[in-house]
Amino acid sequence: MKVRIVFLCLIWFSLLSVLQAQLPEDFYDLPVRSDFDFPLGLTFDGQGRMYVWEKKGRVFIVDTTGERLPQPLIDITEEVSDWKDHGLNYFTLDPDFLQNGYFYLYYVVDPHHLFNYGTPAYHPDSTITHAPSIGRVTRYQADPATGFTTTLPGSRKVLLGESPSTGIPILWEFHGLGTMLFGEDGSLLLSAGEGSNGLKPYDKEPDTVLLTYQALQQGLLGEDEAISSYRAQYLGSPNGKILRIDPETGDGLPSNPFFDPENPRSAQSRTYALGLRNPYRFALLPGTGSHYPADGRPGVLLIGDVGAGAWEELDVATRGGQNFGWPLFEGIFPNWTLWNQPAPPNPQAPNPLYDGANCTQEFL
Repeated sequence: MKVRIVFLCLIWFSLLSVLQAQLPEDFYDLPVRSDFDFPLGLTFDGQGRMYVWEKKGRVFIVDTTGERLPQPLIDITEEVSDWKDHGLNYFTLDPDFLQNGYFYLYYVVDPHHLFNYGTPAYHPDSTITHAPSIGRVTRYQADPATGFTTTLPGSRKVLLGESPSTGIPILWEFHGLGTMLFGEDGSLLLSAGEGSNGLKPYDKEPDTVLLTYQALQQGLLGEDEAISSYRAQYLGSPNGKILRIDPETGDGLPSNPFFDPENPRSAQSRTYALGLRNPYRFALLPGTGSHYPADGRPGVLLIGDVGAGAWEELDVATRGGQNFGWPLFEGIFPNWTLWNQPAPPNPQAPNPLYDGANCTQEFL
């Protein structure tokens, strides 16, 4: 008993010493503001103003004196699905924001809004949670007449997810949308999770946890995409990827590694890196990349990919086309949950030996 008491005391004093530790010189721990509702992130413009986005779908400006402007820059709470990991996941300013006023929102669409907006069935106060939906990217323009503190009416432009079948499928309460930022070359980069719990190679049957079956009925994805965590490996799906798009059109860029000129808005054309589980946050390594989009080098990406049960990953994407292995690998080790189960066929990888008679496996 005495040994246990001494051990607990040591833990307590160790914890107390950590709590009382002094910050390094020139570091300060000060509250800035506390009047936000679940803020997910912040960024700054070239004048030093701070932009804080809330999970529910509002973006507020804090001026250089520390005062929050009373009205949000934008409020899309009516359109945003705010539940579990989902909401207004990211907000970013255009590199030339103080000249063009453009800003970008990356969010999950409320299913009621997605399927009913513009119809008699729509009601602005209605919301649906725990249901499949899509991730969407929209661009708006701030009004120069108000010092870029309000949004110009009619400036909304959907870059990705303009319809239920063209967004990033949201198929679980986790592993949805992540980060959105600009590359050194002016391209817009997005991260998206694979939308599955990774327990089986298919997820097209009714399930008490996953939402893929309902999403199939609603046309949010195709049958070929109902392959659970293998979506991270399939170029026909935007899930489990880093996407790289043109911030003006939403198209994939011709310098992307898998670009298809016949379908520039396809998941394949937009894919920059693949094999990711839940790349919730990533950052651009300063001083890397090219200034020219045609070079296909937006910069080195440092990707925080949330692990399943064994490893948390910090992936370094130095070039387009890199594959980080999920769901067959977690870190550098096999993911045995799926390793020992037959993988779904890949319709983008036809078997050259298939003849329908002697070889009946059509795809690899």
